[in-house]
Amino acid sequence: MKPIRVAIASLGAATAVLAGAALAGASAVVCPGLYPGGTVPFTGLFPAIERRMALSSFAPGQIVEIDFVTMPETEFIEHVKELQALPARVSVYLVGGHCYVTSDDCAKLEAAGIRLGTTGSWNWDKEERRVLDIAQPASLARLAEGAERGWRLGANYIRVDNLHHPAGSSEPRTADQMAAIFQALHAVEDRLRANGVIPADRPTGVVAHNNLEAWEQLIREGRLARPPVFLTSERTAQLAFKGEGYKGDVELKAGRLTAQSHPEIASGSRIALALGIPYTVAEFAISHDLGADKASTYRLPQAYIDSIRAMPGVSDVIIIPDETHYVGRGTSYDGRGPRAVSAAAFPPNSGAIAAACIAK
Repeated sequence: MKPIRVAIASLGAATAVLAGAALAGASAVVCPGLYPGGTVPFTGLFPAIERRMALSSFAPGQIVEIDFVTMPETEFIEHVKELQALPARVSVYLVGGHCYVTSDDCAKLEAAGIRLGTTGSWNWDKEERRVLDIAQPASLARLAEGAERGWRLGANYIRVDNLHHPAGSSEPRTADQMAAIFQALHAVEDRLRANGVIPADRPTGVVAHNNLEAWEQLIREGRLARPPVFLTSERTAQLAFKGEGYKGDVELKAGRLTAQSHPEIASGSRIALALGIPYTVAEFAISHDLGADKASTYRLPQAYIDSIRAMPGVSDVIIIPDETHYVGRGTSYDGRGPRAVSAAAFPPNSGAIAAACIAK
């Protein structure tokens, strides 16, 4: 295998030393057809979606997640530029498969005939509802509008949240629904790049967040124009036993859930290793106990954290202190998975390239 190629010029002289250090622990390039422009170091995911944080909070090579609602648009554009100058990649958060009851978000969807339901969490039901008809025209238009806004304001990546099958729900997110969503977002990305709104030298793409079993199916079947640029799983106990209520929380509290037996994490690990894409697993030190009385919580077992770190495709594990505040890296652990992202946007035929690589 060829050693990783890094676009040092894009990092800037001030971070060339850091880039070299990151390379020392990086893995060799796999699926090289995805990376004609080489790669740059990945040093971890930094969620900052609840508030604007000081620039000194972040480090070169990180993927930083931010949200429109935390700052005015002019400030948002400025913040994106200063993050990219570190250099970091900026990923815009979209609430996606949920809507906010605290604004007119849910009301607009209901007015368009979109069915809503419980989020599967007594905690998140306080402010959000689950969008059941996620692939209907009004839902797709809402997601496409959010993605377009993010790319027009300078972001690299778009992360659509809440596309998982929540514990306690009888309605999964299907591969067909996922395909419709990300085909729509890729179409927006292609149009903005063709029109020059996205400059030729800005790397962009979509993030695969949760529901990684469906993502793996779509990649294997070649149903996406491009693979995701980055993988994340969050609060994985709720993702472990689809259609079996809150069994994941029960098994985790009892010490019986491991990453090695978890379909979501296994899919993420396979994608990461086959395509050379970083994979972060985000957990909470204290989580809401979804199957118990309201306000009940439990602590994440260290043995489960260790089992995640041991998965060969997991690059980065972050343990955020409390599920109530999804911000910061908390306690973080390096994993064994890929430690670089593409220096440029994936090439036009990368969906077929990824399908061939994952089939090997």
